[in-house]
Parts: sequence; structure tokens; C-alpha cells
Amino acid sequence: GFSSMVTMQSWMFLSSYEAMRENFLTRRTIMNMAHMGNGVMGIAFGTVATVFCSSSLAEHAGSFCFCDAGDLDASGRPENFPPNNPRRTVARQDEFSRLPGRPIAYWVSKEFLKCFQSGTTVEDIAPVRQGFQTGDNDKYLRLWHEVPFESISFNADSKEDVFSTGSRYVPYNKGGAFRKWFGNCDYVVRFDKTAYEELSGLGNCLPSRHLYFREAITWSALSSSLFGARYSPRGFTFSAKGACAFPAVQDTQTTLAILNSTVAKAVLDVFAATMDFNVGSIRNIPVPIGARENKLVSENTRRLVQFARIDWDDSEVSWDFKCFPMLAQKFGEGAIKTIFQNWTQCLDDRIRQSMAMETENNRQLATLYRLQNEVSCEVPESQITLSRADREKDC
Repeated sequence: GFSSMVTMQSWMFLSSYEAMRENFLTRRTIMNMAHMGNGVMGIAFGTVATVFCSSSLAEHAGSFCFCDAGDLDASGRPENFPPNNPRRTVARQDEFSRLPGRPIAYWVSKEFLKCFQSGTTVEDIAPVRQGFQTGDNDKYLRLWHEVPFESISFNADSKEDVFSTGSRYVPYNKGGAFRKWFGNCDYVVRFDKTAYEELSGLGNCLPSRHLYFREAITWSALSSSLFGARYSPRGFTFSAKGACAFPAVQDTQTTLAILNSTVAKAVLDVFAATMDFNVGSIRNIPVPIGARENKLVSENTRRLVQFARIDWDDSEVSWDFKCFPMLAQKFGEGAIKTIFQNWTQCLDDRIRQSMAMETENNRQLATLYRLQNEVSCEVPESQITLSRADREKDC
């Protein structure tokens, strides 16, 4: 017999539905699926209509189509149905069942599936962990500039360092807006001895304590359609929404480059299609053979972090801000017009170089993944998360 259902798309991807997918894919057969992206049905979430056979037909290839906002006409209806885009396909469900967690990723290619045969994932070279929830952010969390500067311990290596200095606060990775390479260093959390004892019994009771204050890579768990990973120096604690990966020193640049690559975006389109970049999604990203030995990728990534850190520290939102750089002598003296032109040129050069290095990293990694014909390596300027000159604000 045949049955059908119209649901949100969540069951296709989220780890919490993995048991359901396994049961479904082993006992049922998808005959047809119409997958509608966010907003297509007039709601913010993706929707899927599925027709399936009540028994397993091992050799059957089902029909799949995808409709996104770009496929709609002015009235909000599809120009054509099914839309003729790259995700319109036929696929045997045992093929995409080979992916970790069995997401309903009907559009992936055979080359994409082969990426997972290397046997190495981000989790293997950079264990991914969630941090602690305070249970009472109003009591324990502050923006760094809301508390006395001398009460913050910025470079602690352990909780004992904090206790011994009498500091009350330490930096806290909490996610934040889309930004790559470095930044979003906004929050501090109470971490003196009294607060530590209280937090041990509040929220999620301080998990992964042995990883606090270690050098790491962090990101925002919830975002728009864009994912941005950032280098986090030693001295930070981290939250559940500012989860972290902890690579060995020699793998830091490699891990960061992979997470910010267009191949990782393609993988997250499968494992985090709902834009919830949870730890399971990040753990599943494969690491291609040869990536850890690629010196060009590592050097590009080191420079990209350096550019992003300089950019962050150029603004008074940084606790390492010293002086607005337009006032530095290297941009000239005298007329503000000339100084601003030199400052603009500096920022434009930084953006241009960052675009070139990100694009080169994508090319190098796509080649190692053997996906150079499937993913775009170009990085649009809009995705370079560095400051732009603003005449009115800067002056």
C-alpha cells in the first residue's frame, strides 16, 4: 500500500530523528518527495511532502524535487513544477543512507559520498564539545565593558589561575553574528570560586571542564544560512551556543580552513539544513587525505586570522583596542580627506587579499576532496566579514 505525509523538513536532517529515519528507510520506500525550502509555504520553515510505499523495495529509485524561494514567481507560486534545478533527481534511498546519521540527502553525488570514505572527520582531529549554560545569564553574564576591567582575567590557563588572582570574570564564547576567522569576543562570565561552586550545580553543571581556557575554534550554533568559524585563543570558557573544537596545535589552521570552506558548507547543507549548526553536524565533516600537510592552506589561514584579529582590535568593541587606526601616522597627516582615502585603501586591500586567500583555500581543499567540479570556490565580497570604511562613522 501507499501512504503520504506533509511535515516540516526537520525529520530529514536532525540527529534527534535519526532512529525514525533508520526505521523509515529500512521498512519503507520513498516513491516521490517534494521538498520546499524556508518560506516557500508561507512559513519560516522548510516543508516536505512525501509519498511512500509501505514495504521496502531495494531496487526502486524514487523521484525527488526541491523548490526554493528563487523558483517562485511574483505571486509566490512555482514558475514550473517540479522546478528544474540541480536537486531535481531520481535516487535510490540506500545511496544516501550511507551518510552518517542517514539524512535524507537525495541530491548528493557519488563523489560527495566518497568524501566520507577517507575515514577521518573533524571529530578525529579536533574533538567538538558544547560548553556550559549558566542557568541564570542575568546573574552570571556581562558584556566585557560592563564590569571593571581589572576584574577580568584574560589569559588564565586554569580555574586556579582565576582564583589565585582574585579575578571575578573570564572571557566566554557565546556565538554571535556571522563572522569568520576571529572576533565576537563580547562576553565575560563570572568564574570566581564562589561562582564556580554555584555553576557546578546550575544550568548543565559545567561540562567539559578540562577544556576550559584552551586554545580552540568556535562558531555560532544558530545562524542565518551562513556558517563562520573563528580562532579562539587561550583564556576563554565556552557556552552551548558557542561550541568549540579542540585541535592539536599542528591541526589548528587545517581545521579552521576546512570549517570555513565551501565544501564544509555543502556538507552542512546536508547535516544542518535547518541552520542549527549543532556539534553532531560539525563532527561529521570529513577531513580529506593531504589536507593536514597542505602548507599553503595553513599559511593562508594564519594570515586570515591575523587580518580578522587586526580588524577586530581596530574597533573600540575589542578589549585590546588602543587607538583608532585612522589616527596613526602611516595614514598621513593634515587633511582628513587624504587620511580617509589612505584608510579606505588599507581596508580595501585587506578585503581583496582575504578574498584571494579564502578562494585559494577553497580550491586547494575542493581538489583534495575531488569536488572541484561540484562546489564553487569563489568567495563573494559580501561574505568577507571585515570592516568597510565609512566616512561619516569613521570621521
